[in-house]
Amino acid sequence: MYPFRFCLFAVALAAWFLVRPPLARAQTPTTGALVAREIAVLKLAGGGTPLTLDERRQAAQAVQSALATNRAALLKSYAELTKPLKRAAHDRAYAAYLRLLIRYADETAQLPPGTGLDQTVAIEQQIIHAHDPTVVVDTKRQLIITEKSLRDFLTASQWLARKYHLPPPSDHFTAHLRDWFLANYVSSDDATAVALALQGVTFPYVAPVIAEANPARKQATFQQIRQQLQAADPAARDLLLAGTITALGALCAKKAEEKARFAWVDDNPYLSQESKDTLKWWLSQGWSEYVTATTIANM
Repeated sequence: MYPFRFCLFAVALAAWFLVRPPLARAQTPTTGALVAREIAVLKLAGGGTPLTLDERRQAAQAVQSALATNRAALLKSYAELTKPLKRAAHDRAYAAYLRLLIRYADETAQLPPGTGLDQTVAIEQQIIHAHDPTVVVDTKRQLIITEKSLRDFLTASQWLARKYHLPPPSDHFTAHLRDWFLANYVSSDDATAVALALQGVTFPYVAPVIAEANPARKQATFQQIRQQLQAADPAARDLLLAGTITALGALCAKKAEEKARFAWVDDNPYLSQESKDTLKWWLSQGWSEYVTATTIANM
């Protein structure tokens, strides 16, 4: 009985394969699509500023060179970046993270002999560096700080000062930060280095998380920060603002992730409140790093 049934199944399966429509094959992107992707990636890696007409021509030359010397590598890169770029288009935090990954890879690119992509990479590096010069590279921890990083710190600090009536950053804010990064970043501890590099990634979480914070605690916290800023000279004030926004970003990103991780616990009708609290506590132990404004301000 069972062998007979298996034969019937095998026949049916074979028939399905014979009559089913052919599977759609992934279409090879056109040269125009490859050039458009190259320009989009260069714009993202360069900090978001549009490429000039001449740079767009250079990007097209980079694609043509890659097509002629290593077509397979170019098409593989195109395929691998499709989903990340789609997500980055509507996810600000992820876009900042993707930019850092691309920017670091560009900065430290070491092509093995025979790839044929030297000209392509050289053109990409020239365009990216023209838009977003490097400040410091930490090869040990695979982190990078660029001029776009400094602009992100400035934008976030200006927002924080306006929102909570704090002394604003000085006219030399980016210069003060650049000096600190050049002198101290590579020697800073791991938690501080990562938090500073990811400031652009964590900042989008700040406003929504702070909005839900306890009003009295929030007022007391910002009053303390305000007093520290008012007592500081311009250079120290700029560093303290940068440290504060970095710490807030790290903590708010942590809170946002915890909220997302705990959502299924809170919504579970089969758990008692005691069980929910216990489970949340265990889940929260996954965090190994804790960044404070004091730690970063005293670096």
